[in-house]
Amino acid sequence: MSSEPVVRDENSTEEDGEVEEEKNQVVDGKSPAFDIHSVEKHFRESLQHPDDDVLLIQFIDAYSELNRFIGCLGRIFHFVSKDINEKTTALTTLNKEDPEKFNTVGHILRSSGGHHKAKGVFEIICLHRALEFIMDFMQAVADAENHDNISHICRTSYDRTLAKHHNWVIRKAVHVASLTLPTRVDLIVSIHGKYPEQGESFVRSTISTVVEQGDTVHRRIYSIMKQHLKE
Repeated sequence: MSSEPVVRDENSTEEDGEVEEEKNQVVDGKSPAFDIHSVEKHFRESLQHPDDDVLLIQFIDAYSELNRFIGCLGRIFHFVSKDINEKTTALTTLNKEDPEKFNTVGHILRSSGGHHKAKGVFEIICLHRALEFIMDFMQAVADAENHDNISHICRTSYDRTLAKHHNWVIRKAVHVASLTLPTRVDLIVSIHGKYPEQGESFVRSTISTVVEQGDTVHRRIYSIMKQHLKE
């Protein structure tokens, strides 16, 4: 990035950076594996703003990692992953163009004059809406049992979150796509790299920690939107 993050992790080291760089490398032509701990770290860092704002680059980093989770849902969800990538790329570009003006979600929304078509606003709105669904779905997966129907769980999460923002065609497409979802065991393996030896309590605790951070980010952005965007 062209600008230094506003808040740095006091516990981060040069070695941490090397590990992060190694993790992001493509291996054998495959995309890097999803790292749930990285999501928690980036969400936590994004909240380290004194004015209850959300730091943009850390928010983008968390979302970029979450997008790998979307990739775990199967090829039919590629359109979702592509859309998220377009939104995060657009926000990254804005930050590079003007790091001071576009360094937090609040700065973007305050500078919009309340207009939804101002730079970065549409992207923030879309990512905010999708975050509610992703967090709801991840928590539902954590709360489920291995024999539960993940397709039904996904549809239920979608219907109570994102569906209200979509037309009938998109809602139908998502319902059809959900039929191709992997089993809960396969999803847990995608999230943790393997099925954790610590068992279900560890699975639920790890995912719930990430969801708690993500929900806090979601609520904070919603509060900023209510203050600065016109209905």
